[in-house]
Amino acid sequence: YGGDFGDLPNDGNFCVDGLVYPDRTPHTGFLEAKQVYLPILTELTDPHCGEVRVFSRRFFTPLSDVDMYWSLEKDGKTVQNGVIHSIGVMPGEEMFYYLPYDVAALGSLDGYVYLNISYRQAEATEWADVGYELGSCQFPIFEKMPGSHKATAKGAVILEENGSEITVSVDETVYSFDKISGMLSQITDNGKRMLDRPARPTIWRAPTDNDRKIRREWEAKGFDRAQVKCYGVRVESVTADKAVIVADISLGGYIHEPFLHAILTYSVYADGTLRIDSAVSVNPQMPFLPRYGIELVMTDGSEEMRYFGLGPTEAYSDKRLAARMGDFSCLVSESIEHYVRPQENSSHDGSLWASVGYTAGQSLFFDCEGGRFSFTASHYSAKQLTEKKHDYELMPEAVTYVNLDYRQSGIGSNSCGPALAEEYQLKEKEFSWSVRIKPIFTAATEPFKEMSRSN
Repeated sequence: YGGDFGDLPNDGNFCVDGLVYPDRTPHTGFLEAKQVYLPILTELTDPHCGEVRVFSRRFFTPLSDVDMYWSLEKDGKTVQNGVIHSIGVMPGEEMFYYLPYDVAALGSLDGYVYLNISYRQAEATEWADVGYELGSCQFPIFEKMPGSHKATAKGAVILEENGSEITVSVDETVYSFDKISGMLSQITDNGKRMLDRPARPTIWRAPTDNDRKIRREWEAKGFDRAQVKCYGVRVESVTADKAVIVADISLGGYIHEPFLHAILTYSVYADGTLRIDSAVSVNPQMPFLPRYGIELVMTDGSEEMRYFGLGPTEAYSDKRLAARMGDFSCLVSESIEHYVRPQENSSHDGSLWASVGYTAGQSLFFDCEGGRFSFTASHYSAKQLTEKKHDYELMPEAVTYVNLDYRQSGIGSNSCGPALAEEYQLKEKEFSWSVRIKPIFTAATEPFKEMSRSN
């Protein structure tokens, strides 16, 4: 792209910034645009009886060449589905349809139930085969956490202090904490060490093309070289059911004042769950943050990922039209969007839970106790994505970078458009957030049910 051949002037990578990549594969922006251009508007007017209003945005031809496929999903699994052929709405007009799903047949009204509608070609055209999806939409029927109950304890909580380390054991699960840094330094489950290095709070993301202006402010404050400073660690309480450790930390870049202070509270429960609570105070002099979350770096072989959130495409607070809520799984090595110039990619906003694990079935499971978070798993660090100038220069690492974010600022259009809208900026100066971590065996567990009902 521009500048690679010493050419001046140049437009950088903006000569490859269209809706398709140079090899003509669709860009994520292409999928977003496709949703915007969908010539059909849909409204779920009565979720209980399945009434939907379908409005045609066409000016000349009816929608008789379009089929409406629908499905009802509960916790990511299709439980009912059907199709209405040749919906036939006239140009600029609307019709009401009744989708024959039965909410009562789902049993208890808990869990996460969504209506998915897919509009597909009923006839072949010069540009599409029969069955090609013109676009889709999704509506929540109900989103309700299952009723909580105390999970069966797997063992007594045992806390030990040894020099600069605190360990908390529950049966075959051991959490280790570093008293000097205040960080979670290791998770060992059934003898397997699952972290390559200590987990840490993080605010940096590899800047996107649209971050190129705010990036100057972020780097001027040292966001890209943030380090943790610990002021103290204490054991607050220990019982057979729960151990609580508190760390007082700040995050800052060298030669600069801290950008934030945080009280991290680590609670280990008798079912083997670790809960991390963050009470964060952001320096009022700072620009909005790229993100706030916890980054874990899992050891070699952590290749299996699964999440219940917005996917299967990447999804951000302001870039999510092509995504839908669902239960998705893939390999970590597949979880990357190959932008010509590397940058932040492949986060899944709105996640309810996620897991990353090994072929043998051992995994770490993450959730926010019914809250939503952004989830990313990748073999590429934010540092590498920041520093490399071309996609072909990226070298996947054996470890897996897992980011669990309270929030990530939106993508925006500030490369050549207005600044990111305030509603999509992480500009809160005080906030609290909790995330839970638990080692599980995915081959023998329904993780969503297990974790959503625990503690």
